Amino acid sequence: MLTRRAATLTDVDFIYALREAGYRQHVEVLFGPWLEPAQRAFLARDMDETPYEIVLEDEVAVGTIAVARHADHDLLEDILVAPANRDRGIGTRLMHALMAEARARGVPLRLSVLDGNRVRALYDRLGFRVTLTVPPRTKMEWP
Repeated sequence: MLTRRAATLTDVDFIYALREAGYRQHVEVLFGPWLEPAQRAFLARDMDETPYEIVLEDEVAVGTIAVARHADHDLLEDILVAPANRDRGIGTRLMHALMAEARARGVPLRLSVLDGNRVRALYDRLGFRVTLTVPPRTKMEWP
């Protein structure tokens, strides 16, 4: 069973490690070297702007999500599953939960995905539609 709790400052290193595992390859291909001080600054800014949650499976941290709730939509800012926990359906279960939350609020769920990120296949499978492509990102929306 997956649960979520609000991220705290004690979770920063965990979230940073998830981001490095999930994004480093894409960042280096699209933008150049992964520079830890800059990436930590990006994370600090992101955590100031959007509430992050830690995803738990049987009380063990397995990922993180960040969702900004706006009056007319929910925006998935970040979703990451720890490498050791990938390919077990955790991302799909998280997305179904976020979709249900958006549906209950009567708003669409929006997101942006970097070109080449394998999670794009999940979004396609779940019925997200492309609303805008501005390389290196594709913006998507459900329903």
